[in-house]
Amino acid sequence: MRIARPAATAAVPGGPLARLARYSGSSLLVRAIGLVYAYVKPKFLEPSLLGVWSLLNLVPTYGSYLHLGSRNALEFRVPRLLSEGRDEEAGRVVGCVYRVTLAANGLVATACLLAALFGGFDQATTIGLIALAPALLLIWYHDQQLAVLKAMQRFEVISNANVLKAATLVSVSIPLVIWLGFLGVCIGYVTMHAVVASYLRWRHPMTRMGRFEMALFVDLVREGAPVLLFVAGLTLLTTTDRMVIGWLLGLESVGYYSVALVAAAFALQVPLSARDILEPRLMSSLADGISASVWREYFLAPLLNAASYYPFIVGGMAFLADEFLAAVLPRYQASAVPAVVLCGGCYFLVQVQIARGILVANRWQLRVLPFHLGSAVISVALSIAFVGRGWGIAGVALASSIAFSVTMTLILLFAMRRSPLPPGEWLPVFATVFLAPAASLAAIGGLTWLLAPPTPALLPSLAGFALFVLAQAALIAFLRRPFPKIRPLPLPGWRRS
Repeated sequence: MRIARPAATAAVPGGPLARLARYSGSSLLVRAIGLVYAYVKPKFLEPSLLGVWSLLNLVPTYGSYLHLGSRNALEFRVPRLLSEGRDEEAGRVVGCVYRVTLAANGLVATACLLAALFGGFDQATTIGLIALAPALLLIWYHDQQLAVLKAMQRFEVISNANVLKAATLVSVSIPLVIWLGFLGVCIGYVTMHAVVASYLRWRHPMTRMGRFEMALFVDLVREGAPVLLFVAGLTLLTTTDRMVIGWLLGLESVGYYSVALVAAAFALQVPLSARDILEPRLMSSLADGISASVWREYFLAPLLNAASYYPFIVGGMAFLADEFLAAVLPRYQASAVPAVVLCGGCYFLVQVQIARGILVANRWQLRVLPFHLGSAVISVALSIAFVGRGWGIAGVALASSIAFSVTMTLILLFAMRRSPLPPGEWLPVFATVFLAPAASLAAIGGLTWLLAPPTPALLPSLAGFALFVLAQAALIAFLRRPFPKIRPLPLPGWRRS
């Protein structure tokens, strides 16, 4: 198979920076529309049906790792081969990954179909499994195309696909949910992926695939497995909660917890979008090595940003989540407490995501993988213990939050010991990263106790949030003082000290 060189995209108006900006904007659009869709689903689904869909979505989540790292290696290797004029060799890599991932996803799709036909599941689960069978193949094609297009720097095609995905969600998926409920979720899911896959096939048809080469595949897995295992470990850490709830508390509880996950996803939007912008800058700045200034700009400063400003999101959730759910999703009001707890725990998850860039740049993914796996074990153990004490899904959210804090602490200690920065520069950073959430938690608790009305009311909640914002602003002003070289900024961007 032959693939075109990325130079073919040079004629795109605006150049590479404009393409990257458009790609980032389209990704943000998909996330925003996805949040709207995530709100619509619980509006028109019973908690048990929402729980079924939440658990079924774990199949494509883990199915995306069936390439065993070969697709990650493709994204690294193909750009280098194309830049060296070795187009045929780049085509062999693409063809090899194409064939092995098609076979793996085909097996999982077949397993879903067989489970639906002979597994004896309830009607909703059976319908969901039938929908997953074609969806898995469509998702495989989308992910394969995405990897190749990124390697070829065809970001304009990816951007258009993202916009098309958002448009399909609005025009097809959301109306189907409103009209048909759970069946509409399934049909809309398959339709959305079919539309995007058809567009990608039209814009970038993949033809004349080469034969599978075992030696090449093993080499690709060896190169890409560290990245895959790091991401898969983090996924395990962030999905064990749903599995435990489904096992111990049932599908209805998974449905309530899914609304809390939507709130957490909302809280993570700005930090993750900032990370997506930050990491390419980090990778492009490594020509002269990973210097102390790189560590300050791309690791310490983002840590301080998150410590200073993420608590505003937690405060908003703490004071307004109950009122919001009572107004727009009254039958899911039981999700308010776990939503607040989980959003608080996501503070630590944000710091882990910030650390990803510097860990990848230093090739430390496998060395920190045990942190994710150990924290996942802690999450499961604490979840079982807290559920046993009668804390329900709020206890599972607390267990996840504790696990996030453990993996963050271990990663920060690991990074501190191996960074070129002196310990004296790290100590105030550690103090800030842990002081900020503790002070914010104390402010939230104190104001909640002080302003608590006999029944939930909007005015005390708004007053509490306003006072919390003032307290948090004072905390930021205080935290700025110890850092002559590194100062947190009010926006999700960073500059050199």
